[in-house]
Amino acid sequence: MPIVHRSPLPSVELTAEPITSFVLERAQELASQLPLVDGPGDWSLNYGELEHCTRSLAGGLRAEGFERGDVVALMAPNSPWYPVVFHAAATAAGAVTTINPTYGAEEIAFQLRDSAATQLFTTSDSIDAAREASRRAGLPGDVVVIDDDEPRDGVAMKSLLGDAIDQVDVHPNQDVVVLPYSSGTTGLPKGVMLTHANLVNNIEQSSTALVSQPGDVALAVLPFFHIYGMQVLMNVLLHNGATVVTMPRFDLLGALALIECHRVSRFFAVPPSSSLLRNTPPWMTSICRPSGRSSQARHPSAPSSPQRRATESAVRSFRATA
Repeated sequence: MPIVHRSPLPSVELTAEPITSFVLERAQELASQLPLVDGPGDWSLNYGELEHCTRSLAGGLRAEGFERGDVVALMAPNSPWYPVVFHAAATAAGAVTTINPTYGAEEIAFQLRDSAATQLFTTSDSIDAAREASRRAGLPGDVVVIDDDEPRDGVAMKSLLGDAIDQVDVHPNQDVVVLPYSSGTTGLPKGVMLTHANLVNNIEQSSTALVSQPGDVALAVLPFFHIYGMQVLMNVLLHNGATVVTMPRFDLLGALALIECHRVSRFFAVPPSSSLLRNTPPWMTSICRPSGRSSQARHPSAPSSPQRRATESAVRSFRATA
């Protein structure tokens, strides 16, 4: 007879619903609380703004002809804009293919073609590679820039904002919502087709292992384009009402500054970053400026003044629509 090993934890009741409705189910209850803080730039979105921006971008996508099953590509480092684009596409009944922002034009073009993406969202830092990849892949429109409302090339994301919409009908167990790509260890990277229910059930299954709540603060160093960062650091924490402080890339001094200045209580790491933190010399463990305010946390990955002004302008534009 087969041996059945049962978990000591209680059984989990799995549901089938759209991922964004599940992740943001407490958005109105927590409307004034901050789920997302941009670490280097020190700006934030509260739950009310996150939900409104997401639904407004979803409405704009639908108004531009985005239909159920269409795919947008998102190539960006971690920032509060990332879940806005991700969940806007999901709300509009489409899918997102997440692209490593360090890719070159040909790598990006391959994923655009392979995923059948129709639009590419990126940041001002990646606009040149993104536009060249878009041209090679034959995408119909221009690249959308998420962190600048007056980009030198491409179109600003604010231009796509429309009337806020509710979730477009989907079949959670059947409709693909995200297409992350594998590392390609057996050839070229391959898309992994994950449905709304796949993501929702993964969050539900993680509920006893990944415990967080409003008041917890997590540092999001691992990239959102990878499934670990996407689910554990973005969707699980947003669903639980925690605050996510984003970093576009890991650097030791930057991470220490943000941990101290934002009083980080949750840190999800991989072995290389864990090793660096474990071996940090004592003189590096207190580098927040004397005021102790989170707005004073500045570090090597902080954006330059022009980029910071552009990002702040984009934030103001989104808030003006709320």
